[in-house]
Amino acid sequence: MCVVAKSVANMDLGTGSLSREVILMARVIVLPNAEHLAEGLSGRVLLAEHVDPVNLDDEHSSLQFIERIAWAIQDAEALEVTT
Repeated sequence: MCVVAKSVANMDLGTGSLSREVILMARVIVLPNAEHLAEGLSGRVLLAEHVDPVNLDDEHSSLQFIERIAWAIQDAEALEVTT
């Protein structure tokens, strides 16, 4: 499981001041080689997509998402075969 934190600046209308909050979002990442993933994310990223559960509510959107993942996995496998 990979969790990415995104910092967002919000204007507090009551005080007129800026506040910072952290929003956690699910993200799917496909790498051709995750051998050294424990050392941090580096190298070629074939897919890095934010996943909002709302986008998975209908069949059409879900199938499109799965198709993008399949393409990235196929690309990763092709890269592994050629290297």
